[in-house]
Amino acid sequence: MPRKQFKADLNDAIQGEYGVDSISDCRLGEDDGQFTFVFTHPTLNLPATITASVGEQSDYPHAHEYSLFCDDDASEDAAVCIDSLGKPKGMPIKAFLNLVSGALSGSSTPSLSEPLPNSVEPESDYESPQEHDTDDDDEDAFDGAFGDPVPLTSAAFTTFATIRAGSSTVFQSRIRRDIKFAKDAGFRVASFGGLLDNYKCVVSMSIRARRLGISEAAMHAWRIEPSDFIILLIQYKEGYKTKEELDTLQHGGALATNLEIRVGASKKYKPTEQQVTNAFSTIVKATSQDETADPALFRDIFVSKPLNNLMNTKLVSLIRLRDSSMSWQGAEDFSYKFSRGMPFDNAYTKAEQFEPEPASGYPAVVDADHLADLSIKSHSFPLIAMQFMLRHFVRCTEFCLVCHKKLDNLVEAIKPYVCDTPLCLYQYISLGFGPSIEHEIMMQDKVVDLLISFCYTSANLGRLKDFPTGLEFCVPRSIILGVAAQAGRSLQGLVQPLGAQPPIHGRLEARFNMTKSEILFDNVKPGTVCPLKKGDWIALELPDEAGSPLYHCRVANPDLFPSIEIGPLIGQPVSKELSTTPKWSTAFIDQYSVEFDELSEAEKRGAVYRLLALLPSVKEMNAYLAKQNTPDLARWVDRISPAAFAVLRWTLASNRSCIMAVDEPEKAVHGMPEYMQFRFAMGAPDKEHRFKTAVKKTANRLDSKYPTLYAWHGSSIQNWHSIIREGLHFSDVVNGRAFGNGVYHAPNAATSMGYSGMGPYGYGNNSVSFIWPNSDLQISSAIALNEIVNAPAEYVSSTPHYVVAQLDWIQTRYLFVKCKPADAGAEQPIPAFDKPPTSKLEQDPARVPIGAANTPIIIPNLSPKPEKGKRKLANTVSPGPKKTKRAKKQNWFMGKIAPTRKVVDLTGDDDNGDVDETRFEDSDLSDASSTVTDDEDREIFMEPQSQQLAVRTGPSPIEFVPGSLDHDKLPKLPKPSYANPMATRRLLQDLNVLLAVQEHTPLRELGWYIDPEKIGNMYQWIVELHSFDMFNEGDEELPLVTDMKKHNVKSIVLELRFPGSYPINPPFIRVIRPRFLPFANGGGGHVTAGGAICHALLTSDGWLPTNTIESVLLQIRMAMASIDPAPARLQLRGTYAEGDQNSYGSGEAVDAYRRACKMHGWTIPVDFDQTVAEQ
Repeated sequence: MPRKQFKADLNDAIQGEYGVDSISDCRLGEDDGQFTFVFTHPTLNLPATITASVGEQSDYPHAHEYSLFCDDDASEDAAVCIDSLGKPKGMPIKAFLNLVSGALSGSSTPSLSEPLPNSVEPESDYESPQEHDTDDDDEDAFDGAFGDPVPLTSAAFTTFATIRAGSSTVFQSRIRRDIKFAKDAGFRVASFGGLLDNYKCVVSMSIRARRLGISEAAMHAWRIEPSDFIILLIQYKEGYKTKEELDTLQHGGALATNLEIRVGASKKYKPTEQQVTNAFSTIVKATSQDETADPALFRDIFVSKPLNNLMNTKLVSLIRLRDSSMSWQGAEDFSYKFSRGMPFDNAYTKAEQFEPEPASGYPAVVDADHLADLSIKSHSFPLIAMQFMLRHFVRCTEFCLVCHKKLDNLVEAIKPYVCDTPLCLYQYISLGFGPSIEHEIMMQDKVVDLLISFCYTSANLGRLKDFPTGLEFCVPRSIILGVAAQAGRSLQGLVQPLGAQPPIHGRLEARFNMTKSEILFDNVKPGTVCPLKKGDWIALELPDEAGSPLYHCRVANPDLFPSIEIGPLIGQPVSKELSTTPKWSTAFIDQYSVEFDELSEAEKRGAVYRLLALLPSVKEMNAYLAKQNTPDLARWVDRISPAAFAVLRWTLASNRSCIMAVDEPEKAVHGMPEYMQFRFAMGAPDKEHRFKTAVKKTANRLDSKYPTLYAWHGSSIQNWHSIIREGLHFSDVVNGRAFGNGVYHAPNAATSMGYSGMGPYGYGNNSVSFIWPNSDLQISSAIALNEIVNAPAEYVSSTPHYVVAQLDWIQTRYLFVKCKPADAGAEQPIPAFDKPPTSKLEQDPARVPIGAANTPIIIPNLSPKPEKGKRKLANTVSPGPKKTKRAKKQNWFMGKIAPTRKVVDLTGDDDNGDVDETRFEDSDLSDASSTVTDDEDREIFMEPQSQQLAVRTGPSPIEFVPGSLDHDKLPKLPKPSYANPMATRRLLQDLNVLLAVQEHTPLRELGWYIDPEKIGNMYQWIVELHSFDMFNEGDEELPLVTDMKKHNVKSIVLELRFPGSYPINPPFIRVIRPRFLPFANGGGGHVTAGGAICHALLTSDGWLPTNTIESVLLQIRMAMASIDPAPARLQLRGTYAEGDQNSYGSGEAVDAYRRACKMHGWTIPVDFDQTVAEQ
């Protein structure tokens, strides 16, 4: 057969059937297996005659080797190029000719239009770095497998294709080894596409969030749940690449065309195939509310954008540095310096870059370092990538989100941010790395009000130290009035501006009519260009009106210059006289033309609080966003200036703590009337772990019955902007340190209130408020309730204040703010919590804090412990029939439900690790052992079937006889009208792949059979499934096997109909015969009452263009062997040989497929009607 196929292919080449560019005059050579051909190209002065030979034709087309050389007249360039190809292996003659043509021309490459054996790497998806079109690269995440040929350099192909073409078994073993490393490290692993077939594929790795040592507050701030899986997706666009090959690709500049990585989260350990496609698609479709509510949806996490950027641009180059014995931190430090233009020499290669990193304090799975294991010669890239991702995900607050360098400040934060480089802040905001302000405003309006209020007061009272530099916005000169820096709490009146108001130069003078919203310039000479453009923001001062009011507005229409129409006035309230009396007033116009970054720090403080004063209230912003289909505050162009919008985004994005408004009595502290309450958490993601560790150690050492106590911390309101960003510390002396160095706490709220109050201050008789004027809350003071390790004897001082120097002994829990309505008649913004919570936290009776009502406070117990003996794992569910069925699904691959067994839960969720596995939900199984659930994922770790099955079932005579099926009694369709060259070529390729696999695999191990002599229509295949006895376990026989023996059925006959859009859309697959017992009568096997296959894989929702027909047949066969929810049974009338009465009609199969899709909510392919119309 191999020699016959070789001669047939060679004859086709001689006859010119292949039509390879620039190749002609193919003819037999002098020796057996030898042939010659001529390459003609404009780049060559003379045509080049090339001789090729195949020595071992018996290995064709899998493991044979081509030897080739040029004739003596060939140019030196052609000879060098041919020599660089070496000895290509394992490809048909057409693929070989395409390879040579592409290498010599440098402008074409082998196409996937020709059939390839299963072990051959597809070649059409390669692109040279110079010709890679980034705009089109991701138009379809999987289009390369069947697209048009694209350019490829010969060197690139030699390095990445021909090396492995003839060694599929060895290469698959390397893949299994790499993936097993990840599995053994504690990660769940799955794959999509042709991983083992060396086609485009995606590897998925995941781990539950609760195993990463992240605090509950951090998870809430990051919007993930403990039960979520953190998932890394690695897409190999040109087939799987090892670490060593990726390093070569990176050096050659072709990495982006071969590798792409995504980070996200889901309730399931792997996303669906459609979600994988969407994850790598550059076309983001609008997501409906129903879709976002899907708990199993693969979604971006809060740091997906920066992590994706880091993984795709830096990872491979950092691995190269790690290979020189650098640590991760050393490699990152070196890479950062080198990217900033520092010379590549020893001066920047410090000794500490080669020192091992100290343990981070997180669980071992976070600190694990596969590359540090020098006993491994070839490391697993998927495992390296997963460990590197976790390093930057779990420890995200330690790194800049843009440049990714290690932050050198001592601030502990619960949310990540950027370094102090202005460019990083600009990219953080402009590239959308920060939080969505629209989401914050609509979902946490009180928190937004709180943050703006704190920032406004901090800037107004001279405590603001960090500024929104680098955001490239401008301000008008009229708001540049400096505010001196202040350190103390007592202001003694008002923070004095720095000197007198400087004269404002460059103003424009005009007249203004408020009733017409019109500015009019006088004495304008002909040809004068209008100084203002549409969309410009200006400050408008009316010096002749009472109080010289200053307004801000946007230029609406300058086309009728010298008359200019403006938008609504923002700023001071407009007097009734001005708004109703039509008159022209003198106006000074000040453009937004001064760059904020050029201001002094004092001037920046003044500009920040004045810009915040121009914002609408949070309630108004919320109302505006509620009217939009796609909320976007930036569209409110005539109400919020770009400068004010930039400061607003910075104010919200720079918050590094977790703050949540308390609006339920059961979650509120009782005894704090007239205070609005917020749940409040600060510190690094592992701060909670460090705090609990300190509590446990101290409690054990002191034998404490009450390990912690609660106390108040008060600070002036102008300090809270920095506190929520930096955390509690005592590096600044604000209120004195009469009782020593440490964080001061008080057992009585009244004491802390004395340090937190702030009222109106002013110049002489002019009263000025330092509360954000548009605040709905009107916050005047704030105090925090902290949980502290209960060891007063070890504090710096315990009376009259608790002075605690150990910061790990303090954990913030609540924030209380004093509010009042802006107007006396306005609605009270504070929820009333009159009743104490039902579940109360047990406190040390000797140290219960006193609240604002001068009574002991009652703290809610937000995580009550279950009763003794009834404690339950967080990931367990109550037993029941439904749950039991879901648990059975875990053993679907084995065909039967395994006996209930004890599983040790290593996630640390409960003291009692023994749980009944059948009580787990499918998505909630412990991932400690990285046990995969789907059969296609188990296949990754399986040795070839010939080895596996011999162990499981032993030798067994095969009852199936290939070629015995009478095709004359089966439906035959003519070539469909929708047939097209692209689909036909792809089907021919896939069929040849299957036939090659079928030829080299024992039939019983394969489990399916295609008669190549009976394929007359490329769009209709007949496939037989057989040898289901391989799923028997011991003496227990599958009911399907029993029925097949009883009725002398040797195979299940399938019909595969392919659409004209294949492989974009899936084939329609149905059973022709025998008939199965319907679901309604207790049948199973995923075969519908009409014979259609009931599987999401065969719908638009589950299908991927990279799916192979081999894997589809495997999954269908596994589904028929499954006993979940019921075993497949046959339903025959009379004897099986009687034919039609035991066969399904195509019409009933089509109807059954539609019913199944409707019942499960699956999407029917768009061209399904066309595919099944011709019968």
